[in-house]
Amino acid sequence: MYEKQYGAETQEYLSCTSSLRPNDKSNATSGTGHKPKLPMHINGIGAQTLAEMTLSEPEWLVDKLLCTESLCVLASAPKAGKSYLALQLGHAVSTGTPFFGYETRKASVLYLALEDRFNRVRHRLWSIADELSDDFEIETKILELSNGLIDELDEYIARKPDTKLFIIDTLQVVRGEGNDCHYSSDYGDIRKLKAFSDEHKVCLLVLTHLRKMFSKADVFTNITGTNGISGASDQMMVLRKKKRTAPESILDITGRDVPDTRLKLRRNNNGLWELIESFTDEELTASEVPDCIKTVVSYILNDAKQWSGTASELLDKLGLDNVTPSVLGKFLAQHADWMREHGVEYSYKRASAARIVTLTPVTEIDPADTGSVDIDAPRPN
Repeated sequence: MYEKQYGAETQEYLSCTSSLRPNDKSNATSGTGHKPKLPMHINGIGAQTLAEMTLSEPEWLVDKLLCTESLCVLASAPKAGKSYLALQLGHAVSTGTPFFGYETRKASVLYLALEDRFNRVRHRLWSIADELSDDFEIETKILELSNGLIDELDEYIARKPDTKLFIIDTLQVVRGEGNDCHYSSDYGDIRKLKAFSDEHKVCLLVLTHLRKMFSKADVFTNITGTNGISGASDQMMVLRKKKRTAPESILDITGRDVPDTRLKLRRNNNGLWELIESFTDEELTASEVPDCIKTVVSYILNDAKQWSGTASELLDKLGLDNVTPSVLGKFLAQHADWMREHGVEYSYKRASAARIVTLTPVTEIDPADTGSVDIDAPRPN
């Protein structure tokens, strides 16, 4: 289709450039050090033309969690269970069975268990299921990224084109020893792997570790390495515990083509991960909203309809004594967007020495869409 619309020259250009992987010197230069000849002009696509084109979309391997044409980084602390999690994922995709309740697309899987022996992987597989699939293949050795890894993967998928999920456990093994941790190096290595996933329309799941110093502000910044890794990847998963001895773990998921999701997991006596509960992006946002704000929204929508006064007067009206007026004022400002989405408009102004808070219903919001606000929020006395 593309060649018919834009001519053989554009098709030749795309074919030529798609074969070049980022920072791959063996492809980017010839033996004389010169770059290969490319057309001397850029063949762009008009915005309107692009908007009207029919293009293939990535397919879900795990519904709303993992798709093809993507590179996903899965990180956790050492010995936290990410290898077990990846094996469970590979088994689910290779058999077309649900993964923590999420539907999967049946496809062949290659798992590169580069830090394990076959007997250790076998013991783990025994605990995963009584019946497995030979469409789920395991290998324990492969070349490094700088020494032919991509060529090996190319050769493999040429023999087994039904393979849609490649799991590399772990990233550091394929990067090799002595690899520097500069942004450009991290970004370049991930881009090479991503180019493979894009070219073959597969998902490449790469396992790595978290930093020792953990930041709670954004869990995805804790992935080992520079921001080049997160910048070049399509998706990230972080498996973590609030305490090392805690029975439960959290799997946070974010990405370009997936909704933000959080899964609360725990391991059973066989070491397998089990789902306790899952949270959507909207539920994650709501979980960060203080109860006092939910109470305010519930009061305005169900009782007051409109309110104006100081934060202190509002606390007295609602019977809340576990938050100060200044903290309530800060929360109202911080969560004004959430309040508006759930039907309440917030504003304030100074009057003499006081700050007057005004809360009014958003008339264009359908009350049915504000739904669960008054379910979880404590009602004022």
